[in-house]
Amino acid sequence: MYICGVWVLNIHTGETVAFLRFDSGVQEIFAVEIMAHARFPEVFEGTEDELNTAYALPDEALQHIV
Repeated sequence: MYICGVWVLNIHTGETVAFLRFDSGVQEIFAVEIMAHARFPEVFEGTEDELNTAYALPDEALQHIV
């Protein structure tokens, strides 16, 4: 059995501070970014129509889109 998610670790103690685990629907995570000064980030819980038309790409990635 594989587990897919993101764990947040304290780099000084190795202690797990938080985690987000996907039980279904996600098999791989390709990138994780640190959100500076974000104390309570949220996962977008919009409608399926909103999710199908919402994208956020870094400028570097946009150069590769044809």
